Amino acid sequence: METNGYEYILGARIKNEREEIKEKILAMEFSDGMTVSIEKSGNTRLIVNYSASRAKKDAYNRKRGLARLEKQIKSGKLTKSHINNRGYNKYLTLSGDVVIEIDYEKYNNDGRWDGIKGYLTNTKQTKSILLNMDEEQAELYRMVCKNFQGVPLREIRKES
Repeated sequence: METNGYEYILGARIKNEREEIKEKILAMEFSDGMTVSIEKSGNTRLIVNYSASRAKKDAYNRKRGLARLEKQIKSGKLTKSHINNRGYNKYLTLSGDVVIEIDYEKYNNDGRWDGIKGYLTNTKQTKSILLNMDEEQAELYRMVCKNFQGVPLREIRKES
């Protein structure tokens, strides 16, 4: 995209960044609505935003996923094939030959990322403008969905 001169704003996978960037992000003391810009190679920036409401939602979802795993372990439904990095299965470990356990240390470490969202961009726009653009797009999507809720669907019948 850059070679063709396009500017972009992409959702960043901040947990897949280099260790030094992840450590820099986790070392920050975030407050609600705080946004930080981290320069990367070339003219690329990583914009990191923290939201307390998102942190609350992330923590709730992790607890729900953990409860589901604990329930499956108690019922004996989990097998070796369930140990992968998909969803909350990433907390599963295999000890011995057949015992599947939950790695609570991984679970607790994931809590440090609650509420943090990243964007990768090469634009010269300020970070607040970029975040407002994201919020405006979400609001536009909600408005479109709301407008289509009341649209009646009509039955199409063959006339015989």
